[in-house]
Amino acid sequence: MQLELALPASKVSSMSSGEFVGTTADNPDQIVELKAFHCHIINDHKLLSVEASRYAPIPMVRKVIGESVTKNYDQIKDDVCEIVDNQLAVLKNDPEQRHLLVLKKRA
Repeated sequence: MQLELALPASKVSSMSSGEFVGTTADNPDQIVELKAFHCHIINDHKLLSVEASRYAPIPMVRKVIGESVTKNYDQIKDDVCEIVDNQLAVLKNDPEQRHLLVLKKRA
């Protein structure tokens, strides 16, 4: 990722909470003079705490247990494998699409 080169980890690791940095790109017909930025978010902490005190608790829709998450994950993984296998079969059996496959040569 090119952004990693533009923004070294040492810069990110030395930042405080509320700081953000970045770079932006421009268009040939809309040149941006200052492409890099380093900013601070200024919060009114008293106002934020008043606002937070008014928050209503989020109601529980349903209890999620690890077993159901694992079961859903496994089902999604199986579904994706089936879709991939079906599409590969279509490509292998269609002479006009067979060239789209990249097959590994066995050693």
